[in-house]
Amino acid sequence: MSKKPNRFVVQVRNGVVLFFNRTTEVEDGWWWGSDADPLQQGPFASSHEAVANARRDDKRFKLVCWDRAALARDDRELRPTGHVVLIDTGGRLWAKTGEHPAREGWKDQTPATSLGQCGAF
Repeated sequence: MSKKPNRFVVQVRNGVVLFFNRTTEVEDGWWWGSDADPLQQGPFASSHEAVANARRDDKRFKLVCWDRAALARDDRELRPTGHVVLIDTGGRLWAKTGEHPAREGWKDQTPATSLGQCGAF
């Protein structure tokens, strides 16, 4: 396993980082970076491209996928090194209970039948 700090892959759509429910000025697409700054590299057209790029300098990174099921199990405890974490919202904005969308008038544009990205790896 790599000794390099974990890298996180997130999706930006309509100027909103879907997992964090925060606005951004970066282009839509898939981005990867550190826990402190997840929008360092990108945009990529797909999560596959972002994950491949995040692993380009060290193939020993272990891929971990956080999707709705993983979050429900609350099994996200990781060592701080050696992982590329794909955060798969299924193309939908995730907001905490009682939290409003970061961008007014937000509407999810992904069909409800979307399987997300985690199953594709």
